[in-house]
Order: sequence, then structure tokens, then C-alpha cells
Amino acid sequence: MVSTYRVTEVEESELKNSRRLDALSKITTYMREHYKEDLRLSGLAAMFGYSDAYLSRMFRKYAKVNFKTYLQDIRMAYAYKELLNTDHTISFIALDNGFASSRLFPRNL
Repeated sequence: MVSTYRVTEVEESELKNSRRLDALSKITTYMREHYKEDLRLSGLAAMFGYSDAYLSRMFRKYAKVNFKTYLQDIRMAYAYKELLNTDHTISFIALDNGFASSRLFPRNL
């Protein structure tokens, strides 16, 4: 009975990390849903109420990769699926998956 009603104390640092991970999860979900768009660190930071530098640090600390690499990885994953499952040209697939130009796409293969 005591264990049922016992108050669990959580360290403040664990709570902050949990909140940051939750915030980063919302941001990365947004990125996966909007990867075809022109996503920029500054735009996402403003949208979610962070500074560019802070959001950049969050990515490096919790995702263990920088923002640009994370976004490129999302785009590459979707492009790879499309390459396997369609007859579209590489140029079309690159542009359709958020790459600024088809010339940038092959460098990431």
C-alpha cells in the first residue's frame, strides 16, 4: 500500500531532458510530415519558440546529428523508397523529395 501512494521524486535534470526530448520529437515529427518543403533551421526554431543556436544544440545533443544531416536523411529515405517503387526519373524524385536541385541528389547516394 505504501508503494502505491509513495511520491516518486524525479531529478530536475531528468525532467528537463524529458521535456527537451518531447519538444525535439514534435519538431522531428513535423520535419517528417513536411520534408518536401523548404525547411530551414531558423524557420523551425521560430515556429517552435527557440533560437537557431538552441535548436541546433538540441539536435546535436539529443539526435546525435546536426539539423541539416537529419533532414537530408529523411529526404534520402523517402527518395530511396521512390527509386525502388517507381519509374520516375532521378531528377523528378530528387525535386519531389525536397532536394533543391537534382544535382544535389546523387551526392547523397
